[in-house]
Amino acid sequence: GLQKDILKSGRGKSDSVCAIPGLWCDLDIAGAGHQKKGLIPSFQHAMEFIYEQPLQPSMVVFTGGGVHCYWLFNKPWVFNNDNERQRASELSKQFQQSLIMKAGNYGWNMDNTSDLARLLRVAGTYNFKTGSPEKVYILEKNDHRYTPDDFQIFMTPQPESSTQIYQPADVPVLPSFSQEIRLEEKTDSDNNNRRVV
Repeated sequence: GLQKDILKSGRGKSDSVCAIPGLWCDLDIAGAGHQKKGLIPSFQHAMEFIYEQPLQPSMVVFTGGGVHCYWLFNKPWVFNNDNERQRASELSKQFQQSLIMKAGNYGWNMDNTSDLARLLRVAGTYNFKTGSPEKVYILEKNDHRYTPDDFQIFMTPQPESSTQIYQPADVPVLPSFSQEIRLEEKTDSDNNNRRVV
């Protein structure tokens, strides 16, 4: 979320967020960089899980160890008072709890990242969590835009159930990217070594 004031240091807090652009989720995929057990087993599983939801994301970002998905509003939700901020906080929490429950029905663990002050990886940066740099990039973006009321479809309580058989959903054809990144030492005009991509 957008912080009301420019911070001199540290991270912002949820109670000082003044607007959010939409809702989001973080799907970690089993593999290097993740110690947690029971994560979504593959990139394909993650994408199929997202596209089986009743509202399709506006943007999907590959993070190097999973995907971040965003459901953007048709305009930023600017909070006029604390009550609106609280309403947005509850919507984000219930939205993610719905996704977490659905993932759990497949036997997968999914982190709750619903706090309004959450920071997610930015496309164009690099993820060094796996030990080697992985570029963060946008996999898909489209014109899907929503209002906060559209997400009431996720608010209906769902009974807990035993693990379901996974049924793949249709996923749009996504662009393929080379994830190989080469780092080499080069020397600038001042003969100071620096690492560049």
